[in-house]
Amino acid sequence: MTRLPPPARAIGLFLLLAGCAAPPPPAPPPRAAGLAGTVVAVRPVAPGARRIVLGALGVDTAPSAAPAAEYIVRLADGSVVSVVEPGPPTLRRGARVRVLRHPARLVPASR
Repeated sequence: MTRLPPPARAIGLFLLLAGCAAPPPPAPPPRAAGLAGTVVAVRPVAPGARRIVLGALGVDTAPSAAPAAEYIVRLADGSVVSVVEPGPPTLRRGARVRVLRHPARLVPASR
């Protein structure tokens, strides 16, 4: 019987053991998009306020007289975020929402 060199034995042992490995676990079920939270406050935003804030951050924006609403949302992990959306307020305090990012916006949570 011929003996295999040590590297060949190591490769053979690896291949033998690799065949005994358990298959990977199944993928987790897909999560709903966004972070779950509850609206804790809603307030109107002055027409020029958004432009002032974005201008201070170096973002060039066109002036807008359109109304906007700021929503303060407490996320499931306890953190608090603020999301400004164009238009009059459409959500009320206590509404369950999902916070989507890029761009930040709110959608009502599905039940």
